Amino acid sequence: MYDVTTGILSVAKAQRLGLKRISAEGIFLEPGEMAVMDIDGNPLIISTAGKKMLAVHAERVSDVDTIIAKLRGWSIPPFGITMRIQLHVPRQESEFVEKAWQLGLHVQVSYPIAEFLALLGAQIGGENLVAIQRNK
Repeated sequence: MYDVTTGILSVAKAQRLGLKRISAEGIFLEPGEMAVMDIDGNPLIISTAGKKMLAVHAERVSDVDTIIAKLRGWSIPPFGITMRIQLHVPRQESEFVEKAWQLGLHVQVSYPIAEFLALLGAQIGGENLVAIQRNK
């Protein structure tokens, strides 16, 4: 369903590579394309529909509506959308998942692994970003 690699990248390297920043508006990722987002505790939502992949750095539950609107622009109905939500704070699960289910989306939820949480601590200096690469 998803062939995505995530990791940590320095701000300087992201700038040298000219990588786009993922925002609450989201960006479509093509195969082989990489983008970055700030490490701030907000969820990363990766949605797929057909061959389209949209990465969103969600700031609030209403960003789920933004995802639907963007994918509907490609004539994709909600039941054709699969959403993976990477949460950093477990209490966020109910609000994001409930909203997605209300809209008829297929949803997967994952929590950060211990190694990823350790990497979050590296952000204290503000020099690191989460990198997301679409492999296929």
